[in-house]
Amino acid sequence: MTGLTVLAIYEGYRVSKAASVVETKFETILSKATLTAADLTPEQRAILLAIEDPGFEEHKGIDLFTPGAGLTTLTQALTKRVFFENFKPGFAKIEQTLIARYVVHPNVSKDDQITAFLNTAYFGRCLDKQIIGYEAAADCYLFKSFDQLTDRDFINLTARLIAPNKYNRDDNALIERILRIEKLLVGRCEPEGLRDVTFERC
Repeated sequence: MTGLTVLAIYEGYRVSKAASVVETKFETILSKATLTAADLTPEQRAILLAIEDPGFEEHKGIDLFTPGAGLTTLTQALTKRVFFENFKPGFAKIEQTLIARYVVHPNVSKDDQITAFLNTAYFGRCLDKQIIGYEAAADCYLFKSFDQLTDRDFINLTARLIAPNKYNRDDNALIERILRIEKLLVGRCEPEGLRDVTFERC
């Protein structure tokens, strides 16, 4: 019981600390953003959310029910990048969930979350350098500017996010994932449950 009390106090402290800096942290990210949510076409926004966080428009930072959502929402992914330097599963996942729900969700608009995601998403290594953000990924992997991307190009990039270095090394695996996603997007299949982020039925 004592251990649980200490843990609750510590997590409360961490959430309170996150709340005190959330505006500053996101203002820094947004001020440096080269892309915004408004730069997405309606089709690209739908693609992004279908792959990364299908319940995003409705949930409050966490989602334990939507098929295909996985265990990390877009809000939680941002929380991990913004508030953790060395994230390790376990208690950090609890902390990530609490901050996403009680700090990021009420203080950062959905559009600002998408803007931050577009500019901080990790795309693995390309030409021996780490690729951060969709604009850099479009340039390095597809040799295009972001505004030149077709919907299939956008799927190509977003498909990599689940395991960027794996899909960057294995063209066949990437092609298979793209095909699965395309079937999902046109309604030819559905995720089997919450954890089905690879769309096994597609």
